[in-house]
Amino acid sequence: MRIYTFGDGFASGHIWPEWPQLLDAITDSVENYGHVGAGNEFIFNCAVKAALKANSNDIFLVQWAKSDRFDKIIEDSYSESVKQADSVYSDIDKTVFDQTWWSSSASDQEIIKDYHRLVGPIQSQNRSKLFAIALSYTLKFLGIKHLYFSTYPIDFLDEDTELLPWIDTDGMESYSQKFSNRGNEVQPTPIVHLNYLKENILPRLNIELDQKIVDLVENVNFVAYDPDRDEKWNDLREKISNV
Repeated sequence: MRIYTFGDGFASGHIWPEWPQLLDAITDSVENYGHVGAGNEFIFNCAVKAALKANSNDIFLVQWAKSDRFDKIIEDSYSESVKQADSVYSDIDKTVFDQTWWSSSASDQEIIKDYHRLVGPIQSQNRSKLFAIALSYTLKFLGIKHLYFSTYPIDFLDEDTELLPWIDTDGMESYSQKFSNRGNEVQPTPIVHLNYLKENILPRLNIELDQKIVDLVENVNFVAYDPDRDEKWNDLREKISNV
């Protein structure tokens, strides 16, 4: 069995280990498509293409992002020039399967602002709703088990989507606020991600989390963007695998 994971910066592990990285350390079976700043079009695209190579023994864990994010395929020199013109988000791109995507995130370029002025919240929410529905039907057709949750509270939940396989619709960010050790970064600290796994995801995978793993994660002093984070993570991962 492979576990396919999808999401935005709360799943990418770019500043410290997050839930997909911790889940992989526990199960050694995760293929992660999390991407910093990703929107729901990127997430949907990755999940559909991953589904075509997965099988009915696999499971998809999809963490939906904010509805108003704009994902752009870099398809020509003009697309590349728009990306490169952004002084903050120019490097937030990711090649997945046969396409390179740019997550414009909070870009303040006028051309991106124009997009958001033209495509308002209602249309953005409608798109996300359709992505979630279409993905669920695709995975059901292929016989692939899947679970949904989100980074922030779902803003496209209605009678058409409330019956989808939600673990949680309040979002990991809301969940993280109850922890005193949440940290001050946008993404919660690893122990918060581990607790989210323990409470919301692992029981649905019929996996019981050994307290020794919780203790190991709690005992590591994670620092955001730590230059030694790879070394620290590899050491922690080995200890977790030994448990």
